[in-house]
Formats: sequence, C-alpha cells, structure tokens
Amino acid sequence: ELLVYNTRDYKGISRGFEEDLLRYYSRKLSKEIPMPQWGLGITGAVTLKRVATPAGITGLSAVPSWREKQLSVEVRTLTTSPVESAVLTVVIRNAEGKEVLSLRSGPLNLSSGATTTVLKADWPNPVGWQIDAPYLYTMQAQLGRNGKLIDESPKQNFGFREFWADGRDFYINGVKTRLRTSSFVSGRTVPDLAFFAMMGYNFFYTQPNPTAWW
Repeated sequence: ELLVYNTRDYKGISRGFEEDLLRYYSRKLSKEIPMPQWGLGITGAVTLKRVATPAGITGLSAVPSWREKQLSVEVRTLTTSPVESAVLTVVIRNAEGKEVLSLRSGPLNLSSGATTTVLKADWPNPVGWQIDAPYLYTMQAQLGRNGKLIDESPKQNFGFREFWADGRDFYINGVKTRLRTSSFVSGRTVPDLAFFAMMGYNFFYTQPNPTAWW
C-alpha cells in the first residue's frame, strides 16, 4: 500500500493559507500530521520502482577504505519468499565505462523479508576522490540463481574516499584537508554553489530535523 499526502500546492507565485495544505491541516484543523517524522515530506524528484519477485535489489552502498585499499559494497535485497542458492555480483566501472573491479558472493540462502549482504574485495590502485577532483566510479549489482538473472540494480555513482580525523586534523584519502564551512539552506542553485566556492568554502553542513512539521 502506498499513501501519498499532498503537503504543498504551488499553483501560481503566491498562495493562500488553505492552499498550504500541511499548515492548514495542522494549524486550523488541529490534526496530527500523518507522517510521524520528516514532516517536510518529499521535496525532490521521486522515482517509483517495482521490486522484482521473488527477490529484488533495493539499494547499494559503497564503503571504501583508502587505508586498507579495500572496497565493501552493501547490497540490500527484498524477497517475498525464500530463495536458495542466490548469487550477488557487483561490477565497478571507471569514468570511461571500463570494468575495473568485480565482487561476487558465494551461494546465498535469502529468507523472506529484507536482507543486507556485504561483499568485499581488495583494490590496490583506485583513483581517490578529493574535494577539488571528485572522481566518480559507477557500480551495478545483479542477483541471479542457477545462471538466470533475477534482478539488476540501476547504475549508481560513488567516489572512493575515506574520511578520518587525527587529533585536530582531518584527512581525505590520506591528504590533510582544511574544511571551510558554511550552513546550507535549501534552494541553492549551481551559480550559488559556484559563488560560495569562489569565496573559498568547500563544505556545507545541515541540521536534519525529523520532527519538523513545516
């Protein structure tokens, strides 16, 4: 079941109180907001994807380690019924589209529900991500069984970067990095970011508030 609440109506430049549905709902009607957290709701583009059955890939997360020269990939799957002898494969490609690394699991017995599988591989010579040189790879996962493809994830970009602190110093991939920060306000445009970069800022911080209602 998918419930969608219309929390804003942006018809025209200005709008009355009744057109701002979330505020009207909470203030004038004095009703509880239907979302227990993140009252802002959906504020960007949304893509809905039907998860394959009996098993599908629902997400990928890359966890690079510059110090260990290793890449871990967390693959999240969702199964409607148990699947035995499943195999996960993740292919990494560089900016030119050439395959540079492949990770493969052994046979997996996936139980019903959500599962996270972690694949690891040594990577002795990755191109590291830096603030002034944000090199990106792509990763794509496949879920198969008995030589047949069950599901394939969309391609997803990631940078090979590891961030750590040593005393008062910060490092990105072993390079001492000075973070010059400013608060982030929604609605920034590309020219805005270019202006901040010209001023010397290279880092923004936000304060997510899951209980915000506005």
